[in-house]
Amino acid sequence: MAKYNNRKNQLIVIGLFIALIACTFLMTLMKLPSAEEASAVVDKPLLTAFKESEADFTCITAQGWCQIDTVFHGGEELFSFYESIKEVLGDDDLLSIDEYDDQSYAGITVFGNTEQGYEMDLVLQSMADEASGSETYLIVNLSDEQDVRDIDEVDTYLGTIFAAVSSKSEPSLLIEGEYDELKSKREKKKIAKAIFKALDGKIEEKISDDGYVSYSGYTELISNSITSDNRKINLQVALSDNEQDQSTIIYIGSPVVFSDF
Repeated sequence: MAKYNNRKNQLIVIGLFIALIACTFLMTLMKLPSAEEASAVVDKPLLTAFKESEADFTCITAQGWCQIDTVFHGGEELFSFYESIKEVLGDDDLLSIDEYDDQSYAGITVFGNTEQGYEMDLVLQSMADEASGSETYLIVNLSDEQDVRDIDEVDTYLGTIFAAVSSKSEPSLLIEGEYDELKSKREKKKIAKAIFKALDGKIEEKISDDGYVSYSGYTELISNSITSDNRKINLQVALSDNEQDQSTIIYIGSPVVFSDF
């Protein structure tokens, strides 16, 4: 009987210990961010940066390029590449297409609005040179003025275009916003610093003048980066005055801003 009671007590202790571990595990899970919350921080850093800016959204742009191969392709061969891309673009009635072709230089430019509502500039270009060899490139620029929430969609859509010709590109992304007033230099710097802080970023370079401020740096929340003066750069925040409209424009780019400001 004593052995039974000892065994029973041991089982009770073990049960309580397991219950304690389970409760601790559940409490830990409750404190962890959901997949959606984690995605908002890790997968959408530029969106986080833009929200921190508190500016009015005006445009998002994705830009990319790749070398398709090291072969010269004439006009007909280039158009076969475009036929594959067209399957991604869908109805191209709103697009304009220009073609040019000679013995060592051929290209196709496509511009206008895609079926998905993006404004697009696309260039397929092939060159043959006896000294440097042959090269064929695809360059794509997509922009969307509808809503900043489409940041992931435009990134994915750009990648799908390159995948259509069995290639890929590391995209450059840019969000533009506007304040309906002229911000002082001090306010511009405060906004730029707040954005880097929101992304746990390190500022590597600062440029400022009366009309603009530009901060460049690095954050681990963005996977891609470039190297400048032996420093990693993957985030740039620039603010510039529009004297005509008495407003201030903000540009948030990764890895850098690829627009004039």
